[in-house]
Amino acid sequence: MYRAFYQFGASLTNQDLIPDAYGGGAVPALILNNEHASDAAKFQLMSPQGLTFDVVVPPEDSKIVEISTRRVVGSPADTSIVILTQ
Repeated sequence: MYRAFYQFGASLTNQDLIPDAYGGGAVPALILNNEHASDAAKFQLMSPQGLTFDVVVPPEDSKIVEISTRRVVGSPADTSIVILTQ
């Protein structure tokens, strides 16, 4: 069973998904929401091992990413991230 832990609503740069004040660490899954009507959004994410990877979300769409992710390296404006934790 997953629950929403935190939601970011603005563009992010080098932002930990779960801050140290809330326990830190990586999350096993998250939902990336793109509110753009015409452009795909590219989220740059970081794994717990420090490797970065991109996830592209189509316009006005959401994508569940079930991978251990620690940090948002970069995301555009008009997007949001809902973190899911067990």
